[in-house]
Amino acid sequence: MKKNYPKEGFLYKKNLKIHRNLWIPYTAALIISIGIIVIKGII
Repeated sequence: MKKNYPKEGFLYKKNLKIHRNLWIPYTAALIISIGIIVIKGII
């Protein structure tokens, strides 16, 4: 079990980096979609 911990930690850190990189486009897409809904609501 001790041998698996470093590998799991590495994969976790790798996934964390990916999630951090995806966070920016996801929030941007969310803001854009909300903006479109608001604009459609006004028109």
